[in-house]
Amino acid sequence: MGFLVAHLDRWRQDGFEKTALEFLKTRGKDLFYPEQCLVNMVFWERILELPIYYNCYSDFFKEHYPKNIIMLHFIQYKPWRSVSSLNGRLICYEAEASFWLANLFCTPFKNDFFKERLEMAKDQQMQSFKTHIRSQTIRNYFYFRIKNILKKVFKLS
Repeated sequence: MGFLVAHLDRWRQDGFEKTALEFLKTRGKDLFYPEQCLVNMVFWERILELPIYYNCYSDFFKEHYPKNIIMLHFIQYKPWRSVSSLNGRLICYEAEASFWLANLFCTPFKNDFFKERLEMAKDQQMQSFKTHIRSQTIRNYFYFRIKNILKKVFKLS
């Protein structure tokens, strides 16, 4: 679907709610994406499709880039999840991610995004540190026990 613009007065006048509920009662369990399929199947005659650059799916990104994409619709991979840090360097796994990041830099939200990423990286480092501490502590405890046992054994002989 991408996005939806609706004439709400017309929807009410034409009984959209009643039609939609009836359709859901009879066919609702067959719908893969219920809200999308409902609108597409019940109102297909009234749908105005926009050109692909208004809703360019990430699958078609390479085909339409660098043309004038108005809205890029990320279906599978989300670039805000496809960007991570490896040894302090930002790694972009997909062309879409770099395109998304380039556009992010033009928004007032860029600082929030990178602050969030920094906090996530700190949390990951802390988890790794905690794991290391736990295993190191356990090793030290075993060394201590073995050392004490060996001291007792050699004292007896």
